[in-house]
Parts: sequence; C-alpha cells; structure tokens
Amino acid sequence: MKELILNADDLGICESTNFAISRAYSEGGLTSASLLVTAPAFRHAVEQVAGRHPGLQIGLHLSLTSGRCQSPPDQVSALVDDAGRFRRGFASLWSLMNWGGRNARTQVRRELESQFQRFVASGIPLNHVDGHRHVHMIPPIFELVADLAREYGCPRVRLSCEPFPRIASTIRDGRAALLARNLPKQLLLSVWGRTNRRRLAGLSAPDQTFGIVDSGRMDATALRRIVEHLPSGVTEVITHPGLGSDDGVDRSIADGDLAFLNSSSRRVELEALLDSTIRSLLARHATTHA
Repeated sequence: MKELILNADDLGICESTNFAISRAYSEGGLTSASLLVTAPAFRHAVEQVAGRHPGLQIGLHLSLTSGRCQSPPDQVSALVDDAGRFRRGFASLWSLMNWGGRNARTQVRRELESQFQRFVASGIPLNHVDGHRHVHMIPPIFELVADLAREYGCPRVRLSCEPFPRIASTIRDGRAALLARNLPKQLLLSVWGRTNRRRLAGLSAPDQTFGIVDSGRMDATALRRIVEHLPSGVTEVITHPGLGSDDGVDRSIADGDLAFLNSSSRRVELEALLDSTIRSLLARHATTHA
C-alpha cells in the first residue's frame, strides 16, 4: 500500500500564505497543514482556514527560531529577547540543548508546552506535530516533543527522514545548486531520524519524508518525480505554498523567513499543488492519508 500526506508548512505565518494553503486544499491536492502558533497570522489561520475547511488535517508547527514565544519571556530568557522574539538559530539551539544544562531544557520544554496549549485552546483537532526548520528533530528536543505529543493526545510526529536522492536525475533536472545546499541537512536529519524513531512509543510517524532536498523549490517537476516513484508505506511530502508576499508581517519573524516568504518559488509550489496533471498522478499512484 502506498499512502501519501501532502502537507503545507507555515500556516499562520502571514495572511497570503494562509490564503495559498486554503486554495491548495480546496482546489488542489493538499491534504494537511502545519500551524505556527507563534506567528502573526495565527488567529487569521484559525478563523479563515481551519474554520472554513474542517476536512483539512491540521497539526502543530513548533517554532523556537521565529515569531514570539508563548511563555512569559522572563521564563524562557535563554530562547528570546526582552520583547519575546526568538533569537536563536538551528545550530544555536543544538548547542543550547547539549551544553546549556538542565535549566535550558526546562525552558525549552516550557515553551513547547505553551505552544501545544495555544493550539489546543484554538479548538482545532491536533492531527500531528512537527517543527519549523526541523528544530523538533534535534534529539533532546525530539524527546520532549514526543512526551508532549503523548500527553496532549497527538497521534503523529514527523520524522524528517528523506531517502538519499537520485543524484543523476536531480542534477539533470537543474537542481545541482539546490542539492549542494540541502544535502548536508538531509544527511544530518536522516542520522537523527534513526535515533528519534526509537522514541516514538505510542506514536506514529511517516515511513519517509520528502521535501528536504527540494526545500525552497518543491515545484511540479519535483512533485511529479516523487509521486511517480512513490515507495511503499506512508510518505509525507513537505511543501511551502504561498503568494510570494509577506503581507508586511511584524518583525518577530526571522529575516530568513521573510526572504523565504517573498520568494517567487512560493507561488510555484502553490501552482504545483493545483496542477491537474499532478492530481491525476496522485489518483493513480497513491491513497491519500488523513
């Protein structure tokens, strides 16, 4: 059996992204989305996307690198500035979790739980949990996330483990630069994935995930290649549809996220999810997984 989850990350980051995700679900092949409770358009996403599309499966997109904390800032000072804006990147979080001591881990758990609580308070059924920029995959953080998922009745956690790419076809598709940029990340996450899978007791996870090597450019070519060679089991494909506009979001959003939002590739990813040829391939090659 081949089952497919087509997920859109970053729901709630800005209103234009919310509109794109809404359209990708109502008119395209999107099956689920991951919601940032730390982002400026969270409430808009709850009302205008979740409220209008009860069939869209929505999960929690945990963030420790972008947006505003959900805990009192003075209780998570290792993570945020005085205004509550996250101030660490991925590598800095990894360092903090390994050498920051018990207090750092306590602060991270407090903030993660606050984000779970805000999601649950929205009234949206919690379908899954994952992490913005894959921060949940850092092994000490993944352990906390898995514990909280069980505590809050979340059935599924993303394991960001992507099969090693077909190098020749990836380069032939004009993706050499993308491969060079994203392959180290794919390798690191795959190594951590083997460790994290052992911490899943009582939880489910996709058997494989795509969208790491093609992160930033999950266009029709990439999506078609994945669907045509879909492996057995449950596969999650990570996408980032948008309209190429940040809607003037406030400065709590990290600079890298603002540049990503304004990329023309966001609209290209939306068009891929709306592509009728891709939808026909999905109907032939996979069963949609809720």
